[in-house]
Amino acid sequence: MHPDPSRYYIKDFPGYTTVYPEVEIIMPKYSRPVYTTKNTTPEELRVYLCELCRTAFDTEGDLSQHVSTSH
Repeated sequence: MHPDPSRYYIKDFPGYTTVYPEVEIIMPKYSRPVYTTKNTTPEELRVYLCELCRTAFDTEGDLSQHVSTSH
C-alpha cells in the first residue's frame, strides 16, 4: 500500500512534478548607512589661530611660543 500522493511527496510517483512557482523577492526598506572617515586637513595646509588676539600661525610651535610670550 502506497501513501496518498496528494498529501505526501513520493519521489518516484509518475505524474508528480516538482515545478515550483517563481519566488517574488521583497526588497528591504532598511538601507545600511555608509560610514566614511572625517575629512582632515593635511598638516602643511593647517593654520593655527590664537583665540586671544586672532593671529594666525603656520606651526603649533609658533603658536605656543606666541602664547607663552604675549599672553
